[in-house]
Amino acid sequence: MLYAIVPETFPPAIRTTGTGWAMSVGRLGAVAGPSLAGVLIQAGWSRAAYFAALGVPMLLAAVCLRWITPSRASADPGRP
Repeated sequence: MLYAIVPETFPPAIRTTGTGWAMSVGRLGAVAGPSLAGVLIQAGWSRAAYFAALGVPMLLAAVCLRWITPSRASADPGRP
């Protein structure tokens, strides 16, 4: 979903940079998530606490997505 939102969010002058940063943050999460899961499992966390801890970043991401608005510069009057 992020790849569809990013081009509409950043103005054309920085669109490739914004897309690159968004992809980088996503890949960091793909590495950090399983690493954190391993640490929590090894520490003996219960399943409920484990899923609650891993749900917090997802909830934060959902709240942040609410504030993303399309850039006015990216609006193309010729697009339907």
